[in-house]
Amino acid sequence: MKHNNYRRIHSIAYLHPYSIKKYRLKLNRHDCPKCKKYMLRYKWDKKYWWRCSNHHCSFNAPDASGMPKLLTNKQSKDLYFINQLEYILFMSHLDSDLRANILVRLIKRKNLDGLPQKFILMYHKLIEPIRKSISFAPCRACNNVLNRNDSGESLQVGDGEYLCRICYGY
Repeated sequence: MKHNNYRRIHSIAYLHPYSIKKYRLKLNRHDCPKCKKYMLRYKWDKKYWWRCSNHHCSFNAPDASGMPKLLTNKQSKDLYFINQLEYILFMSHLDSDLRANILVRLIKRKNLDGLPQKFILMYHKLIEPIRKSISFAPCRACNNVLNRNDSGESLQVGDGEYLCRICYGY
């Protein structure tokens, strides 16, 4: 059964303004080679990429002529990580201490090598100053939130690394 695309776009856009972009892409569509759903275009690391609109399908591909190549596992993990960080950075409903604490916990889990230049600059400009100023830090072993200033709760074990009393052994 064929749909009237024009009516569909405008009825959806009327309900939700962000949908129009998605459905405009549908008119000039690229089908996912894996699951045949439509692909969404986005920009990352100064290049355009295609991503499958089906969130159960992990297909990611660079925007190039011919058959698109899949992102490597590391690239898609990095992309997910950057999206997480960008989302947290601009969540204004969280107070800065809590936001910075989430960021520190994420960064502790991640090695910065091999990430796009854009993210490394963002890290040094925005995250590093917050990280130095806050009084909270994650436990190196269990990732629990610790108050750095409370010596009864945390023990410093390295440069900027802390262990909670339970993980330390008393």
